Amino acid sequence: MVIKHDDAARLRGEAEGLRALLSANAKLIVPEVLGLFEGWLVIESLDTVPAGPQSEAALGEGLRGLHEVIGDAHGWHQDNACGLTPQPNAPLNDGRAFQRERRLLPLCEGMPPARALG
Repeated sequence: MVIKHDDAARLRGEAEGLRALLSANAKLIVPEVLGLFEGWLVIESLDTVPAGPQSEAALGEGLRGLHEVIGDAHGWHQDNACGLTPQPNAPLNDGRAFQRERRLLPLCEGMPPARALG
């Protein structure tokens, strides 16, 4: 098992995301959430192996299956985070705009100005 200690809201978002991934596509290997307590997340430990053609193909197939799900818009019902980077998730109909506005720009906002421009 893996035990994480972090901001409670960030861990709730991670647990919810893991549960959604588990329910969306059986082809992806996603750790099961074993416990969630204020500021603590306990998840299943996964056996890892070096990447190779078979594992890379399996990951590609799993991601393809995940992205075959069609919804009304791109987004999620609440904001969350990827590590320390906030991820705003207000829905947008345009997938490219969602990636730009909700994923790439928040990453750039966290960079020092010289790195963001260069």
